[in-house]
Amino acid sequence: MSISSALLNCVSHRPFPLPEKPWKYYQEWDDTLFLHYKVPVDEIQSLLPAGLLADVYEGQAWVSIVAFTVKKMRLRYLPPLPYLSNFHEINLRTYAVYNGIPGIYFFTVETNKLPTAILAHLLTGIPYKKALLKRKGNRYTLRKSSYGNRLAAKYLYLADIKGKTGTDKWLTERYCAYQQVNGSLYRYNIHHKEWPLKTMKLKRIKTNFVYNGLHITVQKAEIVHFAKNQRVLLWGRTKC
Repeated sequence: MSISSALLNCVSHRPFPLPEKPWKYYQEWDDTLFLHYKVPVDEIQSLLPAGLLADVYEGQAWVSIVAFTVKKMRLRYLPPLPYLSNFHEINLRTYAVYNGIPGIYFFTVETNKLPTAILAHLLTGIPYKKALLKRKGNRYTLRKSSYGNRLAAKYLYLADIKGKTGTDKWLTERYCAYQQVNGSLYRYNIHHKEWPLKTMKLKRIKTNFVYNGLHITVQKAEIVHFAKNQRVLLWGRTKC
């Protein structure tokens, strides 16, 4: 059985059905670092495009800094492209809902390769930008960011999380993204198996993420997660 078939046969954890159209892109996300921060709901709502509502868990809105390494990115039926298909990525995201379907909304998205940033933006409309990103072992740094973001993290991942809390699942099990492109709102469907989350210890962390008045400078995240590997299918954008 192919990787894509195995993924498509694993759907019991999804909150809504798979898209009817075939998937368009394949990626693998390695060494994903999640840093989750609480933010006032009205502050998040003011930053979202019209029609998109801030999603909340037990009355609380969240933003997350998510850093990971993309590998084997490719179009359906095509092999990965040398150089372009492997890169580091970091994003600042929040949680939103449209017509009852929960997803994520990207405030900033950055990668360490300019050609990849240009290609990803052209294909998706998502605001990818080039930054100086480095990952070495259990260290991740972000500098020279077009958005003005900074991150210096040293971490140690520990044991598998056996009994995930409702908050753990709410923050990570997201199967679409929303983005405003040229004044229109689009949904981007995503599919993968349930996140294999691990507990994590932050040995050092410095953050400074900004977006239209939103400032994430708190050095202690309320919740942290780590996942070693995730295989992912992605669809093209659909107008909401």
